[in-house]
Amino acid sequence: MGPGNRLAIIFLFSGLFGCGGGGSSSSSAVTGDTLQQREFVPCTDAALPGMLVRQGFDCAIFVDSLTRPTGLVVDSDGTVLITSSGGGTGLAQVFRYFTDGSQVGVSDFINDPDGVTVDPNGRILVAGGEQVTIVNSFTGGIDTVCASLSGANLQNIASSASGRVAVLEPDGTVSNVVCGEPVSSCAVTGRGARYLAFSPTDEIAVSRVGESNGVFVIDSQCAEISQLAEMTEALGLSYAQGESFGNGLFVADGGADVERVVSIDRSTGDIVDFALGFDELASISFDGTSTLYIAERSRVIKVFPR
Repeated sequence: MGPGNRLAIIFLFSGLFGCGGGGSSSSSAVTGDTLQQREFVPCTDAALPGMLVRQGFDCAIFVDSLTRPTGLVVDSDGTVLITSSGGGTGLAQVFRYFTDGSQVGVSDFINDPDGVTVDPNGRILVAGGEQVTIVNSFTGGIDTVCASLSGANLQNIASSASGRVAVLEPDGTVSNVVCGEPVSSCAVTGRGARYLAFSPTDEIAVSRVGESNGVFVIDSQCAEISQLAEMTEALGLSYAQGESFGNGLFVADGGADVERVVSIDRSTGDIVDFALGFDELASISFDGTSTLYIAERSRVIKVFPR
């Protein structure tokens, strides 16, 4: 974490827990968006000093010592899948972990894996370079190529509960993928696209950085695109699952004075801080019940109800 972020967090922490009082107080110290006031508390994990989370939740390190994690998804059985960037080598792996943080296994090396998902059939699909690759969930070997997009530089991949799979390119092109069939274009959301996620009703949310930054939503028929919220540097996103988290769209915001994860109201676009004090945020993913996993510079953090 850079000195600027540490200083910002110190000021934020001071505003929340000022010298004269005990316990937490309401604050909207992070500026740049219209934020509702929320109460925050520090994580109980001593390895996360300065990190704050909304009251009623806690956070802890899930796994550490990763090399630039880029993609993150949680399988239906609770297994956490993480792609790393390989530290600039171009080759990297998919790491698999149980919910307690113990490693299950890793995949063979894959060219530039930037995203990972698990389809309803249980297949692990990895987007990297011009290909979507199927990784064997038992051996970690590369089973086959699901789809190829000539000239593409795949940015990310996501799947829905209904069985849809979509990939994203940096120019904002979102394409539907069916293994073994030609790829079909869904929509183009604009340059600077970074991550995508399916809603429970098959809408596709896309995060974008650049001149027209923020979060955009493509309807389930790939017919209309609308901007849900404007943000400086919207990165990983995931639709909330489980009663504790509500029904918003959670987004990693790497452009705020203090890097944060926010919840966006799916009807109004209102942005509310959820957790603060990260370092080089990347992807995020819910496990379907009670935990949000957040990838940052060299580790994954989990947030859960207290």
